[in-house]
Amino acid sequence: DTAVVHLVGVDELPQHTGMLKLEHFAFDAVGLKDFLARLEREGVPYDGRKVQGAEGVQINIHDPDGNHIHVDFYGEETRGVAFREVDPSAMNR
Repeated sequence: DTAVVHLVGVDELPQHTGMLKLEHFAFDAVGLKDFLARLEREGVPYDGRKVQGAEGVQINIHDPDGNHIHVDFYGEETRGVAFREVDPSAMNR
């Protein structure tokens, strides 16, 4: 499977009426250690969390425009990585 995300830059914010809100984007990925090393190297602040009941790790970051992005990693590569555990249902509040 190949996922594609197409992002478009604009010179001005589009006009809209009503509430326009997107809380976050979420992606599944592989290469946790390389991803963390790059965040450290680039000085990008992040919040890492283990997901209870799953062998998963969420890495939460914000892009330069302030959008919240979380990147999920699962499986063997998450073993031995120390982050606090969070209840996944708490992420929907």
